[in-house]
Amino acid sequence: MKKKLLAIVLCICAVFSMAACSRKTAEKSSSDGEITLGKYKGYQVSESTAKVTDEAVQKYLNSILAMYATTSEVTEGTTAEGSVVNVTYHMTVNGTEVGDFKLAEDGTTSLGISSQVTLTEGTFGVDGFTTALVGHAVGETVEMDLTLPADYSDTTLAGQPVHYSVTINSMSQTTIPEYNDAFVAEHYAFAGYQTTADFTELIRKEVYYIQVSEKIWDDVLDAQKVKQYNTKELQEYVDRMFAQVESTVSGYGVTMDSYYEMMGTTKEGFLKQLESDCKPVIKEKMFIRAVAGKEKIKYSEEEAARYAAISGYTSVDEFKKYLENYGEDLEYNVLSYMVQNFIYESVEVIPDEEMTAEETTAEETTAGETAAEETAAEETTAEAAVTEETTAGE
Repeated sequence: MKKKLLAIVLCICAVFSMAACSRKTAEKSSSDGEITLGKYKGYQVSESTAKVTDEAVQKYLNSILAMYATTSEVTEGTTAEGSVVNVTYHMTVNGTEVGDFKLAEDGTTSLGISSQVTLTEGTFGVDGFTTALVGHAVGETVEMDLTLPADYSDTTLAGQPVHYSVTINSMSQTTIPEYNDAFVAEHYAFAGYQTTADFTELIRKEVYYIQVSEKIWDDVLDAQKVKQYNTKELQEYVDRMFAQVESTVSGYGVTMDSYYEMMGTTKEGFLKQLESDCKPVIKEKMFIRAVAGKEKIKYSEEEAARYAAISGYTSVDEFKKYLENYGEDLEYNVLSYMVQNFIYESVEVIPDEEMTAEETTAEETTAGETAAEETAAEETTAEAAVTEETTAGE
């Protein structure tokens, strides 16, 4: 239970952390907090990082098409690895039917157990069950002899041989829409896209931004220095995260006091950790607003539509509702999108070999600085020791 709760809480923290120039510094100081801007333009990336492949574009497009997929139940066809099927099965141990089966109206005839199963090993509680159903026609009844696991829920049956008689009632069939001009015009005309050519170009640019982001965004944020956090916004995030954790924990029938004890902390310690987890989110928000102000970047309905489109939504309103479900604001998220794209557009693309040489030099410089700092620390410690000895001798 402890590990499961901890894993869920970590997921909640991850969701919050995701919500979202020359070296001469500039400051933004107000009730919104205070941040000193460091470098955020002119970063370098290698040609291989900047190169957008057709495969990467297609993968992004596939993820969008999957959002419009429809699923229906079919009563014909042959199952395959990964198929999702509806089955009715009877399980017997030593000639006696067992399990939570249903009875017909006469009270004596078994109707078996109905279930939806994904035909991937490990998705059903008995090894071999799903594998035995692969390659059979819908409507077919499959007989199989297996062994119930040692940790089976009914301990009187654990480890016993079991016979299954399984009828495949239907199979789920997922249909992905065709990517053509009609699809684009139907779903993305609101953002000004009518053809696959135009929409694909938008996605290609977005993939470029993503690849650059993965390379430089952490460095960009590390270069910014918060002098004072926006305490009101920080507290709002802490309260929201706490509420989500509390809701999750209570869903397991556990009180927060018990949870603190399980985690080896106190309420005060837990709140302090939540605040620490929320600070990077607030820092990024402060940075986005500061750069937007300095570079005169303002919210745009056109950019809002474009951002909604590359996110797979069919209108800005739909996108706005999605964000509001997570307590997020449309205007800020669009502004963040615009600021980040502004930064990525300023990136300098250089040959891979030059990038490697510069990274090596940077690593050597860092190593040298670290060694110098360690030497200085050792000398300081040695001097302190000599001073103590001299003082003691006196």
